[in-house]
Amino acid sequence: MIEGMCKHCGQMRFVEARDTEEANAKVSLSCSCDEGAQDRKLKKMNENLDKLCGSHAEEYQMKPVEEDVYELLKGLCILVNEEAIAKVAISVDYTTITIYKKNENVILNRKKMSNYQLES
Repeated sequence: MIEGMCKHCGQMRFVEARDTEEANAKVSLSCSCDEGAQDRKLKKMNENLDKLCGSHAEEYQMKPVEEDVYELLKGLCILVNEEAIAKVAISVDYTTITIYKKNENVILNRKKMSNYQLES
């Protein structure tokens, strides 16, 4: 057990960690201060973005987006979280990615665009 300190408020706690740097990161991420809660929210937002648009997208039958598009989406998630943008939707690789905020949570939605028209 190593003592770590929250980088935001200075609260100290003992946590399982390899070194002080890791202990500080764990304490900061789990701290009850407002900034600690914001860190957890951003971490979850990034995990969700990775699931739907990054390295785990194929688990959802989606193609990972290009790195520059991924970085753009990451920035848009932050802007939606900060309420600088209410809602944004973009089309990428025959999918529509929509980002908006609902009940203090950032919602990330990716839909495949399929359209079939048959004539005889």
